This record gives sequence, C-alpha cells and structure tokens, in this order.
Amino acid sequence: MEIKIGNYYQQGDVILTKCEKKTGERKEHSLTLALGEVTGHHHTVVGEATAYIVDDVVYVDVEEESTLTHQEHGHIQLEPGTYRMSKVFEYDHMLNEAREVMD
Repeated sequence: MEIKIGNYYQQGDVILTKCEKKTGERKEHSLTLALGEVTGHHHTVVGEATAYIVDDVVYVDVEEESTLTHQEHGHIQLEPGTYRMSKVFEYDHMLNEAREVMD
C-alpha cells in the first residue's frame, strides 16, 4: 500500500511526515529505514538524502527528489524537505493492546 495525503506518505508499515528541519544532537542513520521481519525486504530511500536520529526518532533530509523503495510496494517519490519516520500500529481488541504492524 502506498498513500500520499497532504504531508504524509505511507508505504506499508512506514509513515513519513513532512516537518520542519530538526536540530539538536544527531546520530547518523542508514537510509534503510525499516527491515522486513520475515522476508528481508526493506524500506530504503534512494537519492540525495541523509537520515539521522534525534531523541530516538528517525528523520530524513531529502536534498533533491528521491525515491522511497520497497520490493513489494510501489515506489514513492519524495519531494525535497525533512520527514519524520514513524511506524503504523494496529489495535487488537481481543488482547486489548496496540502493536506495531509487521511488514
């Protein structure tokens, strides 16, 4: 599933939300944003971009149009800007708990 609504991009279990550039202490991060738990597939940004972590949150600075790729989902073209990465959660009513979606 690939979705773009306003400033949100969703590819499977990964959501990228356009935001203001984040400042503060940075730790570099791979452009592979998430790995498949079963298949080994991965969500990876290809292009002129830098991924980093601030306060345990992954951000991606896209310098020029880049592509979010995945082996089973359609590619998403990312416009220049800064994006905050988050994961999709699902709620299990039987167990009365929320959990991260596994892709």
